[in-house]
Amino acid sequence: MCDEGKVRSVIKDYLERMIKAHKTLESTSTDRNIDCPKCKTYRAFSWRGGQKGYWGKCYSCGFKFPENLTPPSPIELEEIFAMKDRERRMNEIIGLIQELGLSI
Repeated sequence: MCDEGKVRSVIKDYLERMIKAHKTLESTSTDRNIDCPKCKTYRAFSWRGGQKGYWGKCYSCGFKFPENLTPPSPIELEEIFAMKDRERRMNEIIGLIQELGLSI
């Protein structure tokens, strides 16, 4: 098995790349992939199978993410980003309505 700290570290790196790609609208083809925390293979994990997919095993060492530390899929992150964007826009609209002295 792999040290939990290493697993958390590669997940954090992945999330930071995905957040940056969302904010800047710039990404590379490997931003959605994750390095192996066990053997350190670069971008060893990719999301497979679409909406109901899974993170596979590392093609170099066979490491698989533990159930309690499974990273969110790129699809899940896109849904979260869209929800946050909608929430931000709704707050702007509600603020404008209140500034105009109206209530809903």
